[in-house]
Amino acid sequence: MDSQKNTTLTAEKRKHRRISTLNEIEYILLDKNGEEVTQGKGRTLNLSQSGALLETRKPLNGAFIILITLDIEGNRVKAKGSVVHTHESDKPGFYMTGIRFVGSTQEQTNAIVAFVKAYYRNKHSVKVFVQPDSIATIYCRHCNKTKEMDVSRFKGHMDVRLKCSCGNVSKIQLEFRGQFRKKTDLMGYFKVVDKEGNPVDAGVMAVVELSRKGVRMEYKDFPRALQVGDMINIRFNLDDKNQSLVDRNVIVKNIDPPFVGAAFHRATDTDSVIGYYLMK
Repeated sequence: MDSQKNTTLTAEKRKHRRISTLNEIEYILLDKNGEEVTQGKGRTLNLSQSGALLETRKPLNGAFIILITLDIEGNRVKAKGSVVHTHESDKPGFYMTGIRFVGSTQEQTNAIVAFVKAYYRNKHSVKVFVQPDSIATIYCRHCNKTKEMDVSRFKGHMDVRLKCSCGNVSKIQLEFRGQFRKKTDLMGYFKVVDKEGNPVDAGVMAVVELSRKGVRMEYKDFPRALQVGDMINIRFNLDDKNQSLVDRNVIVKNIDPPFVGAAFHRATDTDSVIGYYLMK
């Protein structure tokens, strides 16, 4: 009898099927009066017609939230919801927040369709960084060949289809930016060194953005007396199939606790590994 009752309650709570997604989103957190509390970034772990489960790096203690993503045409799509719960995740340093969408059924449906299409676009296409001279390195996942080509004729288009010499067609997502940065969550270690190369501080950090030229890191225990121009040795593994190790010296370019932006000090053999990783 109790088992039947619990099954009925669960069925009532889950009226809409949930779809697993990993959409990177921006959010605006509001209080009960609709006033802005904070802004930030996170990602959806699943979606349904009635709500979403959101993963962020801080708890979302508010009443309402606006989720923002890009649709397949590159337009900003917003979905408004109410915050049902927020709690610490099993993954250290992350929080889970349950969102219930508000607004008309049509508005909710339009937003969910846009979110799901954007998710599948990102999942099934290869993201390619376009250099300032409009040259891009195109990778074919069918034959593993790479080729540099001028993609200036595609400017203004996010998704294109290109045919490789192997005969297969790949869907490419072009990133026309000065320097493509990939959002990551890669735990690693740091060591601050002085001009003589002696360690003065060390600890744990997370690489939250990675580009060909450098990293953006988040520190739980911020390094003591860190300054722009300091050198840091960082070690972390990429989440690729080889768990490739990156062991690099970086120069601090900007400090915004708990974040630090840094540029790679010298070219190394890992540059090609990072470049390939950014294309995936």
